[in-house]
Amino acid sequence: MAAESDDEEELELEGAGATSLLRSRACTRDLRQLAGEEGEEDEEEKSEPENAEEEEEDAHLQRKLHLFRSTSVQVSMTRLWDLLPLNDDGELAMDGYVELNLRLQKCLTRDFVLERAVDSAIGDWSEDVREGQKGMPAEEFGMFLFELCSLWCGPGVACLRAYLLFLNACFVAITVGCGSHTVGLKPVDGIERLPKAFFDLLALQGGWGRARPAEPDPDEAFRQWYTANLEPTAEQQAMLQVQRQVFQVTQDVRSVFLFRQHDGREPDDHDTLDLVRRASHELARVLKGRPPKALLAQLPRPEHRAPSSLDPTNLTQLAPWCPATHSRIPGVPLRPSEETAVALA
Repeated sequence: MAAESDDEEELELEGAGATSLLRSRACTRDLRQLAGEEGEEDEEEKSEPENAEEEEEDAHLQRKLHLFRSTSVQVSMTRLWDLLPLNDDGELAMDGYVELNLRLQKCLTRDFVLERAVDSAIGDWSEDVREGQKGMPAEEFGMFLFELCSLWCGPGVACLRAYLLFLNACFVAITVGCGSHTVGLKPVDGIERLPKAFFDLLALQGGWGRARPAEPDPDEAFRQWYTANLEPTAEQQAMLQVQRQVFQVTQDVRSVFLFRQHDGREPDDHDTLDLVRRASHELARVLKGRPPKALLAQLPRPEHRAPSSLDPTNLTQLAPWCPATHSRIPGVPLRPSEETAVALA
């Protein structure tokens, strides 16, 4: 999946067909070699960098490797892995990979065509697994997601907040929630493209369109980057911010629970996220069904009033009040004897 900035400053996929989703394998290959996951390396790849450009590229790969191993990124990728159908070996088969790939394309691309998306997903599978391989283990799946982040967050970017925003906004967009819990993947037809606010935030944090500033001494530059991204306090602040941003772009209550066990807050800490949590719990209480009949039977019954002692045949009890000087009550018809007396008068 390759990304670029259009006239509206949104990120869009490049190309079409089977090359639209993932088409830059250098990042993942270099990361695997750097992490020691592949034992076959050419002597030229093992050699020391020969110039400043190669040193800068090597430093950038080192930063991405630290991001890949960070707690927040691993939690974000494991959260999605736990929802996928696995085979008997605990690996992701081709069918499950294609289903996930289609959903990611649906929430990220503007013009989604199912037939073209399926071709792209199958092509991505052939790129991500070795020939004859029947399943993708969790480690390779993590590399697949991390490369996706690298392509969408911008060239030369190693910003923790951008990676977390991409991973978790996509997770919320392609999964079904029940309150604060996630129950599975959405049907492809039920997925909508993420709003423009997401792409704006990703471009802002990923640094699209901005030149990379000149760095000081490489060691000092790495210390500054590590302090700003992966120090415990900085990582906790990044998780808090990303939860708010994901809620902003998705309006899904699950967003505020994404890193509740890892963002460093104590159970009695309260902030804007807790207001949303509290509102969701209160709403769940309001939406509960009617109480059972056993509870209704225990409620006190209202007191019965004594029946009225008014006589409906006695019109004086029902008639409105009138002055004592009147000969009859207004609105009450004359009795036969009174009619005769009036006629004789």
